[in-house]
Order: sequence, then C-alpha cells, then structure tokens
Amino acid sequence: MGAVFLTILSVLKILFRCLLVFLLLVLFFPIIWSVDLKKHEELSVHADISWLFRFIHVYFILEKGKEGQTVEKDIRICGISLPALFQKIKGRKKKKKTSRRVRTEAAKKPTIPPGGNRDKPVSERLPETEVVKAKHPGFLERLGANISALIGKVRSGIRKLRSTADLIEKLLAYLGSESFANCRKVLTKEGMAILRHVLPYKIRGTVRFGTDDPAKTGMILGLVSVFYPALPGDLTIEPEFTESCLEADLYLKGRIVLFVLLVHGVRILLSRDVRKLIGYFLGFLKNNKKTKDKEKQKE
Repeated sequence: MGAVFLTILSVLKILFRCLLVFLLLVLFFPIIWSVDLKKHEELSVHADISWLFRFIHVYFILEKGKEGQTVEKDIRICGISLPALFQKIKGRKKKKKTSRRVRTEAAKKPTIPPGGNRDKPVSERLPETEVVKAKHPGFLERLGANISALIGKVRSGIRKLRSTADLIEKLLAYLGSESFANCRKVLTKEGMAILRHVLPYKIRGTVRFGTDDPAKTGMILGLVSVFYPALPGDLTIEPEFTESCLEADLYLKGRIVLFVLLVHGVRILLSRDVRKLIGYFLGFLKNNKKTKDKEKQKE
C-alpha cells in the first residue's frame, strides 16, 4: 500500500513539474509575429504568428488582384492542421449520424402483411375537432386598444428620458471628479506601455503615397514626420505631389511576452480608481437590464 502511495505521489510531482514548466514557457517565451505587405497594382498580405519554435503556428495569406481574391489561413500545433482535423472528425460524426438515422428509420418502418389494412383502427384515430371561427373585435375595441398602447409607449418614453437625463448628470459629475482623473492617468501610462510592447521592433520597406491636392499630401507628411523618428528599423517614405497613389512594400516584425502584459494588467486592476470605474460600468449594465426586464413585464 505504501509503495502504491509513493508511486502516485511521484507521478503527481512529475505532472506538477511539467505543468510548472509549461506555465513558465507560456508566460516568458515570446510570441513572434510578422507581416509582409505589398501594395502596388495588386495587394499581397502574409501574416505569421508562431510560439515555441513553431510549436503553435498561425498564418494568414491574402492575395488580391485583377483576377480575383484568394484567402488562405491555418492553425497548426506540432505541424497538425487543427481546421483539417476538426473537419475530419466532423465528417466522421456526420457519417455515424446518417448511418444511425438510416437504421432507426428502417426499424420504425411498419411492416404490413399481405392483404393487411393500412387504415388505423378506430381507437387510434384522432378525434374530430369542431372548428370555431374567432370573433373579430369591433371598431371601438380596436380604437381603445390602440389608444392604450399609445399611452403606454408615451409613458415608457418619458421614463427612458428621465433615466437617460439622470445617467448623463451622474456621468458628467464622475468625469469631472478626481477619481476619473487618476483613473485616466493610470490607463494612459499602462496603455502606452502595452502599446510600446506590442508594436513592431523591426520595420523595413518603402511607402509611396500622394493625393490630388499637394497641400493635403504635405499635411499628411507633416503628421508622419512627427512619429517617424520613433519608428524602428529602416523605413523610407516617398511623398508624391503630382498624382494620387498609395504603394507599399513593408516588412514588420514584433514579439509579445505574456508576462509583460500580465504585469501591466495587474497594475491596472490594482488601482482603486480603475476598480471604481469598472464597478460603475457594471452597475450601469445591471440597472439597464433591470429596467428592460420591468418594461417587458409591464408590456
């Protein structure tokens, strides 16, 4: 008995260590993503996401030209295509269901001996029902029903307007409070950190753009030049002031570490002001659902 217990304990230890190693890999091993985009007369987009040396691999290919559009996508684990696997399993289940249905229909099919009567006996026949024509309401009854329905709609509209006005007043008071200002600071700081982590660390290629109006082209170029120094990699932007065009030949690559996203997410949730905002939003949804249920009950 003791040997069996020690064996079970050792197996549980091995499973726990394997689970811990897998969890650490999920948290700290980066997810690599890349996008190869080419836009000239035709459009070509190749997106690729992989994790743990392509243990999980997702890709998306879009080819759009004069002849038409083709889309190809797949999700693979250890080189096995999940959509193809699910389709195969679904086909097997469908075959089993059809074969089972054929067997049940064959079993339920009545067998009539030669010279037998197909009609049901009197005891199994359905009783005959008497058809009674419904009496249509008169003009005054219809008029009263329409007036009462109109009054009900007006009352419900007034209640909605009052609730909306109260909600707007509470929302304006909250937007001007110190709690919302602190919440906005936390969300801006952590959101920018998450955005910097998710954005590509490598950009390579050329973008050529232009509009019919040179002033608009210059304005767009001015906006791009604000963010251009912060862009990583080797990116060339070529403005065209004489014609309207948009051509691109870009390659982007980035990585996402789930542990970094988890740290920023925990920092957001630890903020009291953010939790207050979440509670305010959930309370609004709950009250809205209650009012809708009450209106349905009244109707």
